[in-house]
Amino acid sequence: MRATMPMSLASVDALMRTVFSTGTPTVIENYSAYDAAPLRFTTHADILDFARAEASKHAGAVSIAIHYPDMRGRLGVTRISLNPEKCQGATYRFCCEGWGVIYAYLPVATPVGIAPFVSANSEKRAMAWVSTHPEWDPPETWDWVAVSRHLRRLSRALRQVV
Repeated sequence: MRATMPMSLASVDALMRTVFSTGTPTVIENYSAYDAAPLRFTTHADILDFARAEASKHAGAVSIAIHYPDMRGRLGVTRISLNPEKCQGATYRFCCEGWGVIYAYLPVATPVGIAPFVSANSEKRAMAWVSTHPEWDPPETWDWVAVSRHLRRLSRALRQVV
């Protein structure tokens, strides 16, 4: 695995300012800590505080799900049952999901093999895989033009800071 340098806190801050510069996004920790609800972030400063805490951990990262109201669809939060024997005694955690949700992964600690990214499904991919997640809102409920617009804007912002 190729090592990738972590993002600086200044870079995380700049990207998060872009996230919150348009509309009123819902921004949630993509996977919660064990036995805890996912953190919700309402400002770029909230995420910067979280990034500072993650930077002190081995392989710490900011992993978030982003949903803008104009994207329509729904950002789902699902409880996942865990095997306590394999998860330090934990019995559950939460994850975010939805066909048009935008995900951001920003490593902020020890170099890891995953580069920072923002991503989302395309309408074509969502339609091809719709049968695998019948519990999610149908792909037709999403405004794919808005999803693509926000994804491009955040991708450009990420390229400018890394």
